[in-house]
Amino acid sequence: FPVFAAGGGTGSGMAPLLIQYLTEWFDDKVISPIRFLPEKSESPRSKMNALECFSDVSMIDDIGATFLIDNQKVMELNQAAPLKTKHAVARKELLMHLHYLNQMTEKPSAISNLDEMDLLTTLSERGAAIVSGISLEERDAKRPTNVSERLLKAIEFSIFAKTNTE
Repeated sequence: FPVFAAGGGTGSGMAPLLIQYLTEWFDDKVISPIRFLPEKSESPRSKMNALECFSDVSMIDDIGATFLIDNQKVMELNQAAPLKTKHAVARKELLMHLHYLNQMTEKPSAISNLDEMDLLTTLSERGAAIVSGISLEERDAKRPTNVSERLLKAIEFSIFAKTNTE
C-alpha cells in the first residue's frame, strides 16, 4: 500500500516511479496505491499534479485496486478540528477499515466467508477501491435496497473520493 499525496510535486512525481519499481521487484505481491487527492482550495498546479499522477500510475499494468482519499471530504467531515487532527482522523479511518477488512478473512460467516485468496483477488483488480462497513440487523440484511442505501450513505460520509455508484 504505497501512500502518497497526489497533488504535491514530490509525492505525485515519485509515486509512479516507486509503484513501477514495487510491481517489478515484488511481482508476487498485490500493489494497491493509496492516493490523497487535493482539496478544492489548493492551487491549479496541485490539481494538475494529481491528474498527471493519476494518468502515470494508471499506465502501470500490474497495479491493483487504488484507494482514493478525498482531502476535501476530510476537511468537511471534521470542520471544527485543527488541521493536524483532521489528517490524523483520516489516517485512523483508513487504517481501521483496512485492518477490519484483513480481519474478515479470519471470521466465519453463516452466509459466506472472505478468505485470504478472495481478499487478494479483490485487491488485485484495477479500479477505485472503497472500504466501508455498516451494522445490520437480520431483517435489514434481507432487504437489498436497505443494505445498498445504508452502504451508500456510509460511503458518502467517509474519507473516500466519490465515484460513480450507478
